[in-house]
Amino acid sequence: MGGKRLPVVEAVVDRLGRRAAVRHVARVFAMTWFISTAMAAQLPELMLASGATLAAMMGIAALVRPVQVVGRVIKFTFLKRTHLTWWSGFHEK
Repeated sequence: MGGKRLPVVEAVVDRLGRRAAVRHVARVFAMTWFISTAMAAQLPELMLASGATLAAMMGIAALVRPVQVVGRVIKFTFLKRTHLTWWSGFHEK
């Protein structure tokens, strides 16, 4: 694989080794999948228990995609000159 790696990636690979770094990334993806699936399964019941109507829940669900698009527009408009590691919180201090 060619190309220059980010300093964060270099630091993780240097500290853990390549194989351990890949395992670490796999664990992060697995945890993210588990948490998002658990939230998706439990959130409707929690919202119903808090008194939300089915219409309100559908309205909230309908706003998810437009909010993602607005977030991407903001990112590509205002943050296009900044580095990914700066606005994601992984920059070196």
